[in-house]
Amino acid sequence: MTITPRLITIAAIALCACTQKPAEPPATIAVPLATTVPSPAPQPSVSPVATAAPPPSAPTPVIVAVTQPSFFTGAFTYTNDIVAKRFADYAVGMIDLAGFVHRDENYEIAVDGQNLGFMKFDTKAKTGTYRLQPPLEPRAQLVDVDNNGRADTGVQVFGLSFWGNRAGGPYGEGDDKRFGWPGYLTSYVLDPEDDEVIGGKIIVWAPDGHQSIPSGFGPDKKLFTADDPVMSIPAGYSVIDLDQSPFAIIREHEAHLQLFEPRDLAIKDYATLGYVAAFDNSFAQMRKEYAFNGIPGKAPDWDGLAATIRPLVVKAELDKSPDAYYAAIVRFISAFKDGHTGSSAGKLVGKAFLAEFGGGFGLILRELDDKRVIVRDVISNSVAARAGIERGTVILSVDGVPVGEAIGKVRPFDETFSSPWAERAEQVRYVARTRQGGARTFEFQTRGQGLKRVTLQSAVEFDSIFDDVDAEQAGDVALPVEFKLLPGGAGYLRINSSNDDLELSYRLIRRAFENFETAKVPGVIIDLRRNGGGTGLGIARFLITSPLQPEGIRSLYYNDKTGKFEDPSRSKPMPLTPSERTFGFKKLAVLVGRECASACEAEAYELSRVPGMQVIGFTPTAGVYAEVARGRYKLPEDITVQMPTGRSEWPDGRLFLEGVGVPPTIRVPIDETTALSREDVVLRVAEGVIK
Repeated sequence: MTITPRLITIAAIALCACTQKPAEPPATIAVPLATTVPSPAPQPSVSPVATAAPPPSAPTPVIVAVTQPSFFTGAFTYTNDIVAKRFADYAVGMIDLAGFVHRDENYEIAVDGQNLGFMKFDTKAKTGTYRLQPPLEPRAQLVDVDNNGRADTGVQVFGLSFWGNRAGGPYGEGDDKRFGWPGYLTSYVLDPEDDEVIGGKIIVWAPDGHQSIPSGFGPDKKLFTADDPVMSIPAGYSVIDLDQSPFAIIREHEAHLQLFEPRDLAIKDYATLGYVAAFDNSFAQMRKEYAFNGIPGKAPDWDGLAATIRPLVVKAELDKSPDAYYAAIVRFISAFKDGHTGSSAGKLVGKAFLAEFGGGFGLILRELDDKRVIVRDVISNSVAARAGIERGTVILSVDGVPVGEAIGKVRPFDETFSSPWAERAEQVRYVARTRQGGARTFEFQTRGQGLKRVTLQSAVEFDSIFDDVDAEQAGDVALPVEFKLLPGGAGYLRINSSNDDLELSYRLIRRAFENFETAKVPGVIIDLRRNGGGTGLGIARFLITSPLQPEGIRSLYYNDKTGKFEDPSRSKPMPLTPSERTFGFKKLAVLVGRECASACEAEAYELSRVPGMQVIGFTPTAGVYAEVARGRYKLPEDITVQMPTGRSEWPDGRLFLEGVGVPPTIRVPIDETTALSREDVVLRVAEGVIK
């Protein structure tokens, strides 16, 4: 799974220990009172956002108190746990919003515009609190927003935001630069269609009592544009309440600002509704926002799907049957040819799996390039082993149907696939499974023997279903990144997960390259085969010496205002720049396979652009590429559904990676030798390339 650019650009901040003894707050008054503070060091004046005629006069703003804020405190709730999973180090940040004022998504938030405060998450309750003491003299960019046509000193504008540490220290700098304006758990509310600020609170710091700021959104309903009415603002810090008209100026000693989860990133929760109401609400939303609407072969027949599935949901509700309701949802999901579309349902999943595929025979099969199907392995003491089926046995038919045809008829338990090779591999896996106690007839031939036909009765057995032919399993206790020196001398870096502590992953990757450099390895092998996605780690940045220019790939989302799928970005794509610390190795290889999906595929694609990189594998990556953070739903009976809402395209409209994946430059053949080898064949090929 991938997350949105807004999540990736969540800002980092710096701790300031400056304190300021507050005055005793007097009674509320209705006119601005300047608070004397030291002037900041000289800074370049910034041009006005727009030159216009004097704006319309605004009502006198309400000032809640005359002392400037010395602390910012508040709380938040959230539903989507993606960020909490991927950031172990985080804080609340008071972040320079000059990028928003100029509508420049490529605006680099300088270290001087980052200030840090304590933030605490309660991951069980999905709530949190924060506390931040601002510096006496902030040093963000001054912006002239009074619309009077003159170049004035201006003010500094800030927002409070979640600030996660992705690489190195807490500041957003070096390999962790931040751009634009934060968008997750912010004190202001963003319009999900265009990231315009539409409510909440911001913080303004004025160097003197002679500055003005907007007092309202103006006719265009946008903040910091030429038609905004303006008002005077006192010197020092002020909290601006954008939900009042005119905007209210808050000067409390301890100002409280709620942080908001973006509406589009919040999980759509219909769990308390009835079966039918939950289905109707989620179906309507999905039908509108599904990422691949309009793409032939991807979007389903929505009308036909509703006519088929809704009656099943109605009956499940009348019968009060959770099993029937879940079966209807699974049938709905299976209509999509999209590996990002899926569902889960706690105990109902296990119950459904056992009912349909709980029985096995101990057979691990592999389809070869020549379309023969052989027994790659047999689980010891299994039904198949007791019937005399051995490693290397060729399966000819299943239940009287030629094996290739029988495989094509299989509907795996997880039926959503974006690529034919990923689907076919699962069909091969499931052709040797059935319900518990179910029978299946196999016709086979073992080398040197004649044809045999046996009817086997399945038993409870799960070892064969968890076998993986592409790579050694990482295991639940593995670190997200592991590395070692191989016996032949190559450096080996395995990325087990991109859905883990991002800072830990960054440090381990850098440490691996440092160790490989010290060891003077002949080359490095990067193994992505077991990585199911998450957030891109930027591994390629360590291995390039000059920027990789963007290729015009666009990210498209449904826009409620226009009714179209559009790229919401205002700025040109930025190049992939080298890391501050780069490494040069004579030979490079990246290992790929059908388990590498989503963000892992973007990682593989970036690595494939590194000069000299060889891509090695049996198959391309999974071909599953979309954005899913905005498409998560909760339904009754602890059922969750995920559906992508953002797709990526080349300039000519072709889908980027979806259904295609990253193909190997060196494809390892699937034949009897490679299929029956006890070694990691793909890794051995890579070692041969590195020598």
